[in-house]
Amino acid sequence: MAKARDIPGLHADLSYRKAAALTVDVRSRELFDHADNVLDTSDIERVHDMRVATRRLRAVLEIYEPCFPRKQLRGVLNDVKDLADALGERRDPDVQLAQLDEFAAAVKPADRPGVELFAERVRSEQGSANSALAAAIAKLEESDLRGRLAALTAAVAAQEEEPEAPSEPEADAWSEPEAPSEPEAPSESEADPGDRVAAAEAVAWGDPAAPDEPAAAGEPPAPDEPAAARQPASWSERIAPSEYEDPTEPAPPAEPAHDWGAQ
Repeated sequence: MAKARDIPGLHADLSYRKAAALTVDVRSRELFDHADNVLDTSDIERVHDMRVATRRLRAVLEIYEPCFPRKQLRGVLNDVKDLADALGERRDPDVQLAQLDEFAAAVKPADRPGVELFAERVRSEQGSANSALAAAIAKLEESDLRGRLAALTAAVAAQEEEPEAPSEPEADAWSEPEAPSEPEAPSESEADPGDRVAAAEAVAWGDPAAPDEPAAAGEPPAPDEPAAARQPASWSERIAPSEYEDPTEPAPPAEPAHDWGAQ
């Protein structure tokens, strides 16, 4: 079996399409180079080498299938498969005849005529398979398989040379400046205790300096409530006489104490 040829320029840094163009080009030329004198039945290794070359070519076409136009690739693959089948039909009787020759040399002379009779039948099969192979090769020449394979590699090479359109940069959510957030009002627990005490005393004792709550939009401000109408905020204020008696008026005379013993 012929060794597979090296592919010049093939290395790991190549793009997928470039590797496809180089590989298919070398395997195609390798196939047609083995076609010389393949119909010569005296040298059965030529058929074997060409059959192996079809397998290698078919394998790389399937590996790099996404790189090629689908319709063109399908026709090429079908023709390569048909050629491989024809080469296989011819290869089978070639191997059988080689084994029969070895067997005839090992048996007794009296048994050789029987072996030769069987070999003649196999040679007839070989001739029929050789005719079918010749027809398959002629069909491939008419369909220009060599030229279609070259067109596939050329199409891939042309795609490789075309510059790719620059892609639009994606928006980076982290690069956008964030709007400054408004400072939050301190919670009741974070307020100054002294301020809370002062505000509570102002409400409880009716401090005129205590600020009133702002009125809602569209509503007139409420008039100040007279001091007499306000309710005391604590029990100490409820018993304070300052809000119920006028300190400028004299106090009423005290009632004399009643002497229960005098009665």
